Amino acid sequence: MKLVRELGRGAFGVVYEAIVDGATVAFKELTNPDARARDAFQRVRTQEHPHLVRLFDWVDHRGFTMELVRGVDLVTFVRGATSEAFESGRPNLPVAFGQRLVPEGASAYRQVSSEGVRKLRVALRGLILGLKYLHDAGFIHGDVRPSNVLVQESGRAVLLDFGLARAHDDGSSYESSPAYAPPELTPSALADWYGVGTALFECLTGQLPFHGSAQHVLVTKATLPAPRPSFLVGGVPDDLDDVTIALLSRVPALRAVAVDTLVSGLLSSPSA
Repeated sequence: MKLVRELGRGAFGVVYEAIVDGATVAFKELTNPDARARDAFQRVRTQEHPHLVRLFDWVDHRGFTMELVRGVDLVTFVRGATSEAFESGRPNLPVAFGQRLVPEGASAYRQVSSEGVRKLRVALRGLILGLKYLHDAGFIHGDVRPSNVLVQESGRAVLLDFGLARAHDDGSSYESSPAYAPPELTPSALADWYGVGTALFECLTGQLPFHGSAQHVLVTKATLPAPRPSFLVGGVPDDLDDVTIALLSRVPALRAVAVDTLVSGLLSSPSA
């Protein structure tokens, strides 16, 4: 295997573009390539779906190879390469999230374009289908966030990074970023859907629903409801507004209702 260039890195490893037997692939070198990681990889690699990255082989006790997806992360696909949010300064949230900001207010939130909304709907469909397939197979992802959803120019959304994937009932603790973790901090399919809700919020507003240190974010999301995207920016379609706030519910049972509505609506559409 020949490593060509680094594509990205995170808490769980580094991803490289690599050449294996003449084919271009992605190689994820894990930070802790232990037996648990290898077992998880071997279990989940059999799951194939158009909206899940294809996994290939475990390599030299270091990590694994997978499909090299050439695309951009979900937020960039929806909002463009240049962030519309302010580079610095905290977003100006309404008191108790109850009063909408005026357009001229000093807020870091910025409205997504109508074209962005269209692109979001296309990518969201693929993300939902891929995640539902993974859950139906008995696995959870464990780290659903925009950077783990790459979207190709065609609009094909691909869910990446199964380094944290595990069976529903393996009893492990939650390990994702506090920004995308659910208030209950328990790995589950509904925790993955909370990550989807956070990603939707970020696509619609250009910012995360909660800000501050990791501890502050976890305490706040466990005690306060997330703000509706439509309270912060204009032009948010009612259905995306409703599903975003429902997926960000502090109550997992309410999240489950939102998921049922989202999935049933998708699967009943003519293009499903």
